[in-house]
Amino acid sequence: MKVDLNGTALVLEEFGNVITEGGSGVVIASQSGHRLGSLTNEQNKELATTPTEEILSIPLLQHDQTKDSLRAYQQSKRGNSLRVMAEAVRWGKRGARINTISPGIIINPLTKDELNTKNNSIGSFARKYWIFSVLLKSVFKNQNGKIKKSYRLLLPQRRKLCKRQSR
Repeated sequence: MKVDLNGTALVLEEFGNVITEGGSGVVIASQSGHRLGSLTNEQNKELATTPTEEILSIPLLQHDQTKDSLRAYQQSKRGNSLRVMAEAVRWGKRGARINTISPGIIINPLTKDELNTKNNSIGSFARKYWIFSVLLKSVFKNQNGKIKKSYRLLLPQRRKLCKRQSR
């Protein structure tokens, strides 16, 4: 939480204070943040707008609500997406843009635990999600964080997701 959520909130706040017209930023969120489930309007608002120095104190992020590392990760990534939406208004007033992207599955120790968990509801969902994702892209990292392999399934080899036409 200190890095994934609080760190992102701090970067958004500080960069938002100095970003100039035409500037842009991208925050990497995660599909996992979208799998968290519904939050109340109040919880969404707290994640989006609580001052950075207070964000780790909101009720949703306390230990009794964050029971394991997966939930903490999902809460952090949901918070990042919501904070970017809120910051986009402030950045827009300065003539700048801020966006978030939620990449595909990145195979790391947390993902391996999720895929192999004995909790049938989590493990089953994770395996089905991974297998049936239409635009699945999995990235495998070695111990030093360097990408070893990248797979794209269900897309033709040369097909582009976005194509800009020149005039």
